[in-house]
Amino acid sequence: DKPEALQSALDAANASGASVHLIDAGTAALLRLEAQLALEEQVITVNRLRPLESRSPLKPLSSCLKLCRARKSLPSLIEQGEQVLRSVDAELALQECTHASSSLRLTDAHVTDGDEGDELILPSHTFAVVADAGIASLEGLIAAARAAGALDEVLRAGDSALSMLMAESELRH
Repeated sequence: DKPEALQSALDAANASGASVHLIDAGTAALLRLEAQLALEEQVITVNRLRPLESRSPLKPLSSCLKLCRARKSLPSLIEQGEQVLRSVDAELALQECTHASSSLRLTDAHVTDGDEGDELILPSHTFAVVADAGIASLEGLIAAARAAGALDEVLRAGDSALSMLMAESELRH
């Protein structure tokens, strides 16, 4: 109802022959208000959808941010939208790395029946180097996601994968 009220006031001012300067200023304020309301709506929508599986739902938010910047909207609102983008980007990167880390896990092929029970067959040196690099990457992405305000569930999944990889790394070394 705020944009409608402002639009009605602008229409009345225009009909009564008010100053063009005042009408232009009012029109700019109306456009800024509409952009801010759209941005607030997109922030709510994206937050409701998190954690995301792709960047696709961020396109409307990015468009609203661009419009708000162009219309010199409230800096705090723009920062809020940018923070959501940073958080979601960090979550997506962490989710991708967490998923990819499953390929760095030891499998049943690395365990054999020995005389005294199951024995670990150490994977190749190359596998160990790649796994250790994956651990470092996952650690970095977890730290970045935590700093960006990622969702707890995304952080927990990353922490869980990291713990498993680190435990298996201890077995290899």
